[in-house]
Parts: sequence; structure tokens; C-alpha cells
Amino acid sequence: MEVYAFIGPTGTGKSHRASKVAHDVGADVIIDDGLLIKDNKIIAGSSAKYESNKIRSVKKAIFIDEDHAQQVRGALNQMNVSRILLLGTSRNMVDRIVRALKLPPIAKVIRIQDVSTPAAIMKARETRLTQNKHIVPVPKIELQPHFPNFMIDPMRIFGKSKRQPRYHFGEVSVVRPNRFSVFGKLIISERAVAMIVREELLKDKALVAVSRISVKNMENPERGLILRLDVTVRYGVNIPTIIRAAQDRIKTQVEYMTWMTVNDVHIFVRGIVAASKNQA
Repeated sequence: MEVYAFIGPTGTGKSHRASKVAHDVGADVIIDDGLLIKDNKIIAGSSAKYESNKIRSVKKAIFIDEDHAQQVRGALNQMNVSRILLLGTSRNMVDRIVRALKLPPIAKVIRIQDVSTPAAIMKARETRLTQNKHIVPVPKIELQPHFPNFMIDPMRIFGKSKRQPRYHFGEVSVVRPNRFSVFGKLIISERAVAMIVREELLKDKALVAVSRISVKNMENPERGLILRLDVTVRYGVNIPTIIRAAQDRIKTQVEYMTWMTVNDVHIFVRGIVAASKNQA
């Protein structure tokens, strides 16, 4: 088993780039902030990003707790892993992870400066400081059970080979602390989602009315919402263009306001009306 380390100061974009770096070096698994990740899935561990203060977060990330370390060691022992990518803020940090998990010595160290530009690093730091966003290199649906009181925003990472067309390296999620969790569990009704959809749709004067809105998967939102609605449009508009724009706006607004993923927005044009003389 070979161990690679990917290091850089906090907030410089390591987790954001972890999936691509792992792909480039041929790493089977990633260990980041207390989590063991393989194929965009959390296999074992618990995230340091969930801890309430920096000291507890650091302890979680370097596996100070023996039960936590044993859980990840046990999972690794059951897997056929040829190469691991460890993420850390310094060489000292990744060395401590190696000792805690009883891994072989680090074979190669990759620094954030090797794979990112100064401008990108500066932007990542600014985002961390001003928006308090944290990245985990797994999809939103995989994170939801591990961050029950956090808001999670998905973001895809792509790359391109010189000889091959654009392909998918992986998916990461932006984790934002939910300041409202102290009030208990937040429940969003189907009616509330429908109201968001209706309000967003009718901002466009080309759409005259919305006659039906249905929301599927509300009882199991981690699967992604499916929205279906019937609309009436004005005569003379370019219907495909109007509908595509409406689909994009609805998806963006519902995800922004509810923090639930929208998989599909199906819009059916059920009627066309001519504009009145006053509206012409």
C-alpha cells in the first residue's frame, strides 16, 4: 500500500481538488477530515467539520480518539487498497494521521501550490472567510446522514484530458453550518415548495397561469425532488426557450430556498392565450 499526502493551509481548496488529485495519482481512497472516502462514498469515520470548535475538529481530523481510528483501520483492512491520498494542513498533520492509522510511510507529498494557482488559492481563502463554506469530496446525498443539522450545497468537479472528451472526476459538496438548527427539525411542506414554484414562474410575463403543481419525493428528499406543472403561455412566444428558462429558474430557486436537490422539472403547456389589446 502506497500513501500519498496532499497538504496545504486551511481554506486553500484541498478538499475541493481532492477528487481530481486522487484520480491523477491513482489513489483508491481519500482520507479527509476524519472520513474514509471511496468512489464518492463515505466508507467509515466521522467528519471533523461537524465538531463545535477548532480543537475538537483537529483531534477528529488526526484520529486522536482510538475508537474513531479503529473504525477507519478496520474498514481499510477489509478493502483491497493499493494507494491512499491523505489530506492535511501540514506534513506534521499527515504524519500524525499515518501513525494513528498505522499506515506505511508517506511515499510522496503533493502541495496545494502544485495543483492550484495563487489566484485560485486566494479565492478559496476568501470564500472560507466570508461565507464559512467547507468542502467535502462526496455528493450531497452521501453527506445528508452525516450532517443532519447542516445545510449542504452540491457542486460538480470536471476535468478534461488532452486526448479524450470532457469527463467526470467526481462530485463534492459545500457544507454550510445551519444557524437555525437550535430551533429543532425544519419541515418543508409540499405546499410551500409549490408556492415557491408558482411565485418564480409568474415573474415571467410570457407565462399567464399555472394550473397544477405536483411535488414528488417530499417524503424522501435525499432522492431529489421531481416537479411537474401545467402552464398557460401567451400566444407568439418561443415556447421551448421560455420553458427551458423556467425550468432553470425553478430548480435554482427551490434548491436555494429549501436546500433540497431538484432532479427534474417537467413543465407541460396546456394552453395558449392571445394578449389583450391593453397588453399588446
